Amino acid sequence: MLKGKILWIGFAAMVLIQLAVLIKMISSNNIILNKGEELYFKVQPIDPEDPFRGRYITLRFESTSFKTTKEDNTFIIGDLVYITFTTDQYGMAQIDEMSFEIPETTSYLEVPINYISDNQAGDSLTIEVEYPFNRLYLEESKAPMAEALYLEASSDGDIEIYALVSVFNGTGLVTSVYIDGVPIEIAVEDRIKNEEPFY
Repeated sequence: MLKGKILWIGFAAMVLIQLAVLIKMISSNNIILNKGEELYFKVQPIDPEDPFRGRYITLRFESTSFKTTKEDNTFIIGDLVYITFTTDQYGMAQIDEMSFEIPETTSYLEVPINYISDNQAGDSLTIEVEYPFNRLYLEESKAPMAEALYLEASSDGDIEIYALVSVFNGTGLVTSVYIDGVPIEIAVEDRIKNEEPFY
C-alpha cells in the first residue's frame, strides 16, 4: 500500500515537472513572438535526403559568418558571443557586430563560434557561428505536402527561399518559410486548391 502511494506520488511529480517545462517553453516562445524583432534570413539549399524530422523542416542559413582582422580578433572556437544584425539591400539579415558583451538592443542572438578561418590574403578571419534555431514546425497534416514543395523549390536555383525569424534577448524562433515571397503554409494551401500535384 505504502509502496503504491510512493509510486503514485513519484508519477504525479514527474507529470507536473513535464507540464511545468512545457508551460515555460510556450511562455518563452510567446514572449519571443510578441516582443522580438522580425528578421528575414536567406536559406541555403538543403540536402534532399534529410529535410524533415517528423513535423518540421530543417533549415540551413547563408548569413552565419562575421569577418574581422587578425589584429582585432579575440575569439576562439567554442566561445559564446552576442551578435546583432543589419539588413542587406534585399532586406535579408546579415551579422553586423559580434561581442562578448550583451548589446543594449533586445534584437541580438547568443551563439557559439563553430569555426574560424583565414582568408587567402591572410590578413582577415571569417568567424562562423551557429544560430539557436534551425526548424520550422508545421501542422502534421500539411507536413508531407510542405516537404514536397520545399524540396521542389530548393532544386530550382531561380526560386528564392528565406525564413522569417523573431529575435529577442539572445534567442530566436522561426515563424515561417517563404518560397518566392509566399509563406510555405499559403503555398501549400494554394497548391491543394488548384489541385496541382506534389512531386
